[in-house]
Amino acid sequence: MGKISLSEKLRDYGETVDVLKRLKVNELKELAEKNKIKLEKKGWLSGPQPASTKNEIIDVLANSKFKEKDLIESLGLKRLLNSELLNLMNTKQLRCLAKECGIPLQIESLFGTRTATSKKDMIEVLGPLNTSRIRKHSTKIGLIGKPKKLKKTKKNQKSIPKEIKTKVVKPKKQSKTAIERKILRELKSFKPLARGRFKEKHFENQLLIWLKRPFENVDYQVQCKQGRVDIVIEGKYAVELKLVSSPSALTSLIGQVFSYSKEFEKVYLIIYDVKGSIRPANIKELKANFQKMNALNIELIEKP
Repeated sequence: MGKISLSEKLRDYGETVDVLKRLKVNELKELAEKNKIKLEKKGWLSGPQPASTKNEIIDVLANSKFKEKDLIESLGLKRLLNSELLNLMNTKQLRCLAKECGIPLQIESLFGTRTATSKKDMIEVLGPLNTSRIRKHSTKIGLIGKPKKLKKTKKNQKSIPKEIKTKVVKPKKQSKTAIERKILRELKSFKPLARGRFKEKHFENQLLIWLKRPFENVDYQVQCKQGRVDIVIEGKYAVELKLVSSPSALTSLIGQVFSYSKEFEKVYLIIYDVKGSIRPANIKELKANFQKMNALNIELIEKP
């Protein structure tokens, strides 16, 4: 049926039943009490009988009118789906969420890239975000209940902007850690959607949204000593994306990627072959060059 709001679900009996099933019996009774609904079922031969089982109570509520606000409060953040939470937000709150997560509100179409201005488009862009990020933002803005109060700083204490720390390490050949295996798996399974004039920025935006789901800390366009890294995961794993159209383009990126390898624990270089001109021998040569430079913490991934 697609991602629809809670309001839309409550217009349908079946959808309403599914939502109410998330509540416990005592919570269902409280919802009925708040909305002055008598929990009685119709008897075939006798008069109204008390609705005692959970299914009976749900049936009564689904056929009655109750305030959506009361249901939302009963469900709480933990039992509301991502699509339901996003639909409860207004466009301003959705923009704030996108800004916090570093996600550009852009829609890819057959005619190129356009800015997501409607609530529906914004929800489509933010839909892939992981649940914890959406719930955290919902708590902060007081989507259900009161907004989260910010901690007060002392008068003489200056607020220090949060910086992304990068760990300078010497490249070592070692077995992959659990998070490195996870990053590699996600990068390999990512399939960019190339339409029209496919540019590097489109590639970056798609991958950024893809990585926001499995990883909590994903930053975009991170400034480091030697320039800006496309994406940084957990503050120490760099991801650099390159669209190349010829083997000579591989040589030109060696210096830049090598400099990143000295600042980050691991560098994942994703090469997107635009014209299909890159051969296995070219990739082998590039790997050999990094090995000669002792940059063993660089991982190469070919696309498409």
